[in-house]
Amino acid sequence: MATSAITNAIVALLDGDAPLAALAPDGVYYGAAPPHAERFVIVLFAHGVAVPEFGRRAYEDKYYAIRAVVRKTTDTDLATAQDAAARIETILDGARLLAPGYEPMGCFFEEPLEPEPDVDETDDSVRWFSVGGVYRVQMSCT
Repeated sequence: MATSAITNAIVALLDGDAPLAALAPDGVYYGAAPPHAERFVIVLFAHGVAVPEFGRRAYEDKYYAIRAVVRKTTDTDLATAQDAAARIETILDGARLLAPGYEPMGCFFEEPLEPEPDVDETDDSVRWFSVGGVYRVQMSCT
């Protein structure tokens, strides 16, 4: 079993949601979005543990920082990022993730993330809004 299967399950679940795709049409990515993306979701592994039992890995307890990122334009602003973050929470809080080699135990919203807007490195008139949360994912190993 590959622990990346849990990350892949999160990305796939978010990427397959039509309402979220309308708010973040540039996609869902692990780590970083491609150049020129303006409305997207970023999934980052924060930390976690593999809990052993009877000489093998019994379950994994992981935390992910998941954020909707939106470039401010005339049509999009902080409200768009907040709406996307709310949709992410609707999808993930209580979700039963499906990942090869694992059985779902729980997926929970833990805390909000709403940092200050970022100023674009190449154009200081551009602002990036980033809103989301920390999610705890627990999966038993099969």
